[in-house]
Amino acid sequence: VCDATSQDHLLSIAQAAAKLQQDINASVLLCGSAGLAMGIPRAFNLLSSSTPKSLPQHSTSTSSCVLVVQGSSHPVTAGQIGHLLKTESDVLVTEVDSEYQEVSFPLPDRRPEVILLSLRNKAVADFNCLNRAAIQIFETLYPSGLIVTGGSTAASLLNHLSINCLSVAEYIEPSATLSFVAGGPMDSFPLIIKSGGLGSESLISSSVSRLKQLRLTTLKPVIALTMGDPCGIGPEIIAKTATLPDLASSCRILVVGDPESLKKAATFCGNPNLLIIAAETEERGGKLWPRLEWPENESAVLVWNPIKLEMKLDRSEE
Repeated sequence: VCDATSQDHLLSIAQAAAKLQQDINASVLLCGSAGLAMGIPRAFNLLSSSTPKSLPQHSTSTSSCVLVVQGSSHPVTAGQIGHLLKTESDVLVTEVDSEYQEVSFPLPDRRPEVILLSLRNKAVADFNCLNRAAIQIFETLYPSGLIVTGGSTAASLLNHLSINCLSVAEYIEPSATLSFVAGGPMDSFPLIIKSGGLGSESLISSSVSRLKQLRLTTLKPVIALTMGDPCGIGPEIIAKTATLPDLASSCRILVVGDPESLKKAATFCGNPNLLIIAAETEERGGKLWPRLEWPENESAVLVWNPIKLEMKLDRSEE
């Protein structure tokens, strides 16, 4: 029996179990939490180490799109797809069947924002057909995110893509999780899986929005800077630092502090045109986080003020 108080402890337990199995030349049965399960694939060398010929390495192209694979014929999923088509203006709908030879794409010089891949005959669950079409889309359009509806569809497609391990990051809704691929040729690739008959009408639309948001933030690392005393030199240092060309082109800047103080500092430092945006707040996993959404302007600075938010919450409780 092993006790653990951190994720690192759980990973150490998985590694120790793998070594024990090798030393005694017998199987070891592990019983534990999901955190322990996250360490098992690496510890027991279950991750794919080679790239399948049919699958490209994970690309982070800024013009990539989101691929939605509709494997469920449930009415709830149909309603969610209908909502997606109403709210997203740039959706390429592609239907395939068991007789398909290749997926044809209009406007080959431009990637659509969203590709919806589904079966022409929704009553027949032809996973192999969807798998072949999805592989072709990955080879030609390099999606930046994947959404799969239907548990059986997800299991078949992930196996076809040589995805053996996922790291769950957050819940979009209780019925859908955002995960990242752990290991293999698609390491760190983001995907969202939802069961066919669950979720709100806007679930797939909000999932697409979340993956688009990730595309803007994960292509460049996010550097978080604490402002410190708004009456000190912190705002001025940040205002000058944010205009450095090499920094603006290589990362996104998130400032934790007061937006008005930073605007005044930027004007004082001779940079009144610095684009400073107050970040909105969103709830994820029962906690409040800044919404990481930057405009196309590379030098824009996102500012989040949690102290102001706490003051509002305190007053609302009174």
